Amino acid sequence: MSQVKVQKPVVHIPRFNRWGVPYSYVDRIIGQLGLKLLYPNGVHELYFYTDSDGCAKLLPHLLLKSDLYKPRVFTCINYAFRAWNLCSEVYELNTWVPVIGRLSGYDNRHAWILIMRGSEKGLSPDEFLYFEPNDSWKMSEELEMAYQAFPISKEGYKGEFIFY
Repeated sequence: MSQVKVQKPVVHIPRFNRWGVPYSYVDRIIGQLGLKLLYPNGVHELYFYTDSDGCAKLLPHLLLKSDLYKPRVFTCINYAFRAWNLCSEVYELNTWVPVIGRLSGYDNRHAWILIMRGSEKGLSPDEFLYFEPNDSWKMSEELEMAYQAFPISKEGYKGEFIFY
């Protein structure tokens, strides 16, 4: 059963599984992904994550409206940090984290979200996803139907830096 958090505005919080692991565990996995840390050893003692079912329930709630975009003031990095903050504030998951890197066919660096997923046994890097939180970022029709989340080895995304 879902919860409703009474506040203005009212926030719907779907029910989903949540587990925690220490930062040393996350550090090891991030190292395997080859991403450079923007903050050494993470910023939290424990990192909370969900599984693919929980991820599917949360994705529609974390797509941010395109009208937030303001050239030179609110761009991809702001979308990534806003989604990261919403995910931790509302859903108490701190494993949906900003990544900065390159896209094929795009000259500048870009920012998006890495979603770390797993099960009660731990994180599963082969299930990690990248996520574009801007609801109007040009994606394929198939990805738009999947709420703009995709395997980290797809779509020409090459992560370089991570903030977790």
